[in-house]
Amino acid sequence: MTRIRAGFTLVELLVVIAIIGTLTGLLLPAVQAARESGRRASCKNNVAQITKALCHHESAMGAFPSGGWSDLWLPTTARGSENKQPGGWTYGTLSRLDQQPIVDALDKLQAGCDSTYQVTMAIPMPVFSCPSRRANQALPVTGSYKSGCSSSIILPSAARSDYAGNGGSGAKCPPLYVLRGLGKGSETINYCADGASSASKDLTSILVSGDADMTNHPRSHIGSCGSCTGAIPIATPATIAEGDAWAQRRLDQKMALADGGIPFLQDGIFYRMSRVVPARIMDGLSMTYLVGEKSMNPADYTSGNDPGDLRPLLAGFGPHNIRWAYDAPARDERDVVRQNAFGSSHSGVFTMGFADGSVQEISFEIHPEVHRALSSRADGRSQVVDTSATIPVVRP
Repeated sequence: MTRIRAGFTLVELLVVIAIIGTLTGLLLPAVQAARESGRRASCKNNVAQITKALCHHESAMGAFPSGGWSDLWLPTTARGSENKQPGGWTYGTLSRLDQQPIVDALDKLQAGCDSTYQVTMAIPMPVFSCPSRRANQALPVTGSYKSGCSSSIILPSAARSDYAGNGGSGAKCPPLYVLRGLGKGSETINYCADGASSASKDLTSILVSGDADMTNHPRSHIGSCGSCTGAIPIATPATIAEGDAWAQRRLDQKMALADGGIPFLQDGIFYRMSRVVPARIMDGLSMTYLVGEKSMNPADYTSGNDPGDLRPLLAGFGPHNIRWAYDAPARDERDVVRQNAFGSSHSGVFTMGFADGSVQEISFEIHPEVHRALSSRADGRSQVVDTSATIPVVRP
């Protein structure tokens, strides 16, 4: 009697393999989407934690942390977190983000000045890293940095931030209305009227006379007419004493600096030697950006070479931890550099924390004027923007 052996034919086996392959192809995008959803939620939570830390700082100290002096200055613990602090606003959040050991290490300098900074600046902090973008790690860094104990610190590597404070609507071209509240003066202000023609008037004429270029043309900005994109100029104090002297300068003296005083004349929350209190956020805390995701070139996620990611997380004023709304927000795009812009690696949205402590995901299709209005603390437009005429602004 012949026995029949059970089994699969080659055709049947190939059919089963084809079915498994098809099912895997159908399921893989869903799995990847689920993973990205989790990473996006984690990123949003990071923004929420940083936002709360900044708001707690304001509650305790009466003001938001200073934007620092320049991107070549590192934090100095003996100088607090306001406008005498050379380091960035990120330094002011450390003790409220469970990073007090870094503050203590910088305070004691037990390993010596340069060695202490080389270690502490390289400590990666998960709360400042978006999991959709890159691993939480220190990256190569170039340049010579300053602090209260040295004028030439060389760092082999440093942690970075995927999040940036709100510098305002102007970047290289601060809006003319930032002059409001400065009082009368004979200082000559060079500006671009309505973004089209150069003009020059004294401060009193602009403020007291109700200059039409400021009241009727929101695109008027300080400085000469021309490109408002690209690298923002940042002059750097050579010493602690010089930095302190800059903070005491009159407006005309600040505008005589190599960077035209631009880092002093921003309308956001963080700028050079800033000290912004809630009363100065006249558009309302819930209508003003505080901090959010920044745009990057994916080709430089791990190289440290993106122009908006060159400096250490804790360094002072610069596009590595401050962004502006002159450029539209955008999703990261390979080989496209947007060193001044907000943005993210997520599909369709980027996350922003507001000055009242709330956090929202915002569509990349937000109207540019709405985006600029939300970045300005006192332009008077945030309360009257007609969002019904634009693509939806916020996604909860």
